[in-house]
Amino acid sequence: FSSGAVCQNTANKRIGDVEFICYQAFNDKVIDRVEFTRRKKKKGEVKSKDFLKEEEIKKLLLTPMAHKPIKRWFLFSCFSGLAFKECQLLYWHQINDYNDHSVIKYTRSKTSKEYTLRINKTARKQLGERKNANEKVFPVLTKTNTLYKNLQKWVDDANINKQISPHCGRVTFAGLYYDKTKDPIMLMKVMGHKDFKTTMRYIKKFQDTSEQIMPEFEFSEI
Repeated sequence: FSSGAVCQNTANKRIGDVEFICYQAFNDKVIDRVEFTRRKKKKGEVKSKDFLKEEEIKKLLLTPMAHKPIKRWFLFSCFSGLAFKECQLLYWHQINDYNDHSVIKYTRSKTSKEYTLRINKTARKQLGERKNANEKVFPVLTKTNTLYKNLQKWVDDANINKQISPHCGRVTFAGLYYDKTKDPIMLMKVMGHKDFKTTMRYIKKFQDTSEQIMPEFEFSEI
């Protein structure tokens, strides 16, 4: 546990963890009873998911970074949408290369469901040369403060004024994909989302408001 106050999201999670452990102990007959005071769960803060625009990605491509594996992984995430955990657990035997594209077979850690992801040459280029089948593609990928610092320094060096996290690559991909296709259903499938509401949270910031759309829409037959 960290010292000092925690945000409401963290507090909700920790309370939920304690409740789960207690009920599990009750089911296993480790304790005789479980009693919790009725409480109204406070709504946690909805954090804004930052993302990069296409011109900002081009800046990053041209900006040197000391930790090349981190650079390759982040750009790959921007071009493929593959989540951090799946990138961390990605092995070469999961990747099949064809003439004009590559295919990745993986299991989504959050849903334990298997997916097949087709990636283009731009994403495949970031993976580098193929290695042994049982080797990890990104062997040094661990979510630590060092990763955050190196990622942010690279973004700062590119003169991009944004706070970037490992998850930003996935959000960036969602924005780029939706901007080019305007197809949220297909994006849901590509991202491996189980719930369409999750996809909508990703692309909400990229959607035009009704005020922008309606003036262009005319009921010409009425």
